[in-house]
Amino acid sequence: MAESSFLRLPYSRIEVDVPFIYQAHIGQADEGVAPDYHVTATKQDIYNGDVAQLQFVMKLINAKK
Repeated sequence: MAESSFLRLPYSRIEVDVPFIYQAHIGQADEGVAPDYHVTATKQDIYNGDVAQLQFVMKLINAKK
């Protein structure tokens, strides 16, 4: 049996079930989509409040201009 938690939105009263455990079916891949680029934030990035992923994307965008 999978554990889950319920989230109820206060104004709309919509309730969402958030599962904690997922078991893929036998023979089915149990993985998500692999990213095109892996960008890792350093401790210094976190300390400075920098978002390494956003900076990487901005460099890609500016390189194409």
